[in-house]
Amino acid sequence: MDELAALRRRRGLSASGTHPRHIMDAVYTAGTIAISPDETLARIVVRQLHRMGLLLAEEIQPDGTLRPLPGGHVNSGRPWRVSRPAIDGEAGRPDAFGMA
Repeated sequence: MDELAALRRRRGLSASGTHPRHIMDAVYTAGTIAISPDETLARIVVRQLHRMGLLLAEEIQPDGTLRPLPGGHVNSGRPWRVSRPAIDGEAGRPDAFGMA
């Protein structure tokens, strides 16, 4: 636990900003968000939410294309696109109720 607190202070991340609920709220409100390579704590949370099927996380390639997250490392040096998984249609798009 002390390591996480030290990481938050070093990176400037607040505990509430990396809470799974706050990340999910941001994604569901915006439809999609980007996670930079230096946001290690947020990436750990996103990977767990991705594994549970609650979010869709993809790595943004230099040419702008997306690819599924590589296994293993959380910090690949490339930004991630995090979006809402598709219920019907395309990921990150509003559903039938107009929710993004």
